[in-house]
Amino acid sequence: AKKKQPFLVRALLLPLFGLLFSEAGRRRRRAAAILRERGASRAGIVAASWRFKRNLRGKGLVSAALLSVGEGLSAAVVGALGLTVKLTIFPVLRLVRRRRERQELRAKGVMGEVKSEEE
Repeated sequence: AKKKQPFLVRALLLPLFGLLFSEAGRRRRRAAAILRERGASRAGIVAASWRFKRNLRGKGLVSAALLSVGEGLSAAVVGALGLTVKLTIFPVLRLVRRRRERQELRAKGVMGEVKSEEE
């Protein structure tokens, strides 16, 4: 089934969606939010994450460090993509919606009344 998908979808979009909507990432963000609600600092959350990887998962020093770097990079990419979407796509969608609303008002003949009220 994957072979039938276009290359762009296979190579770019599927890994990107996996990064954005991963269950592990969602759980990690939710756990951090709960700890912040309970008064934990960001440094405390990072330290707890490190201890979890080292002690409970039994990872070595290098392995735990690589996991932490990977999680950090993942969070940075998600943040950058979210910011890009907010700065590019949402304003365009807002503009399209406003134009559509104006066209609907013109079609109803309300726009002339609105302009006369503004003057």
